[in-house]
Amino acid sequence: MMHCLAGAIADASFGRLLRMISYKAKREGKKFVQVGTFFPSSKKCSECGETLKELDLDTRKWTCPRCGAVHDRDVNAAKNIREEGIRMCRAEGLSVLRCRGFVPDHQIARGDDVRPRQAEAVVGEARSLAQSR
Repeated sequence: MMHCLAGAIADASFGRLLRMISYKAKREGKKFVQVGTFFPSSKKCSECGETLKELDLDTRKWTCPRCGAVHDRDVNAAKNIREEGIRMCRAEGLSVLRCRGFVPDHQIARGDDVRPRQAEAVVGEARSLAQSR
């Protein structure tokens, strides 16, 4: 009983989140694209497009049988969702000028710090404010 209730609450909360993202994007003049529920984002190779027939939920890394690319499940899914969203926008005749916030795999693979940097001006202003007190 409680499991069903928790699932219903999670579904309602996620639906509310999607509605909030949608109206905020619209307010800012942006387009919110929702990829279909059954889009094979985890099972599709982001390099060559090959789609696996099955991929267990506990499989975190997998190798494409066609091209040999090694994928982290979540990173691969994110790339595929991004590309599908771009494809959907272009299918509607919309221009996709730029896609910010994407971190290349080679930065993640070699362990680079991929978090956004704090702006130097803000750091400098904070120091000058502290010194002027």
